[in-house]
Amino acid sequence: MNNTFENGTDNDVTVIPKQILRAGLSAKAVGLYTCIVYLLNRDERISASVLADMNKDGITSVESGLRELEAAGWLRRSKKKDNKGHFYSVYELKTN
Repeated sequence: MNNTFENGTDNDVTVIPKQILRAGLSAKAVGLYTCIVYLLNRDERISASVLADMNKDGITSVESGLRELEAAGWLRRSKKKDNKGHFYSVYELKTN
């Protein structure tokens, strides 16, 4: 079996800090971090359900990965209220 990877012609690339790869996180947490960076770069809506829809994992697994990122200091989630009184989550990522 050939274990090489080739870079395709698609220029839609998401860059993550190399420190996260050495942070002792699970592959799930690193993958979720990458998905969040991707969505932030596209100014798209982010929620646990959006992340679950992007992947095979369910909402419970995604929430577990988000908690792992929070515990390791790579993600901070806070709740805000809009002018109509609806709550929404704000995601802030550590970038280095």
